[in-house]
Amino acid sequence: MPLIDTSYFERSIAVAQRGEEVQKELLESYIDALEPEFLEAVLGSFGATVVLPSNDAVSRMLTLRGFLKYAFARYVFYYHLRDSNETPTTSGKGAGKHANASRTSPDRNMCIAWNEMIAKLRKMYAYIRSSELYPEFVESDVTPFEYQNTWGI
Repeated sequence: MPLIDTSYFERSIAVAQRGEEVQKELLESYIDALEPEFLEAVLGSFGATVVLPSNDAVSRMLTLRGFLKYAFARYVFYYHLRDSNETPTTSGKGAGKHANASRTSPDRNMCIAWNEMIAKLRKMYAYIRSSELYPEFVESDVTPFEYQNTWGI
């Protein structure tokens, strides 16, 4: 069962037409594709003992799932915005030019979502380090995500 579903994409990470079948399927495909790499990067080998349900892991998992759901929704939103800002063509990727449309960049929203994810993950790591519930957590197993500015650096 995935960490999140399409209902998470509202308020600051709202996705237009998320209730429409095509958009819903697109978001679900992002969730399915990105969740394994996200959990591996965020939790490393520790993730297999905490996120996957087992009899003794249920209470340990519940608190972390709250952190992970929030962060993962922003991770998916970031990649959805990045990819939906380009249109695939036969000669590469491009952007449409409609007569009465003005082009806006998704960079600011992508940056905000990414940085919110980082802040939540840092809170989660602080919680894990301060708790006696997770002695098997090895911080060197995780991929360190960094804050971004609007230029992606």
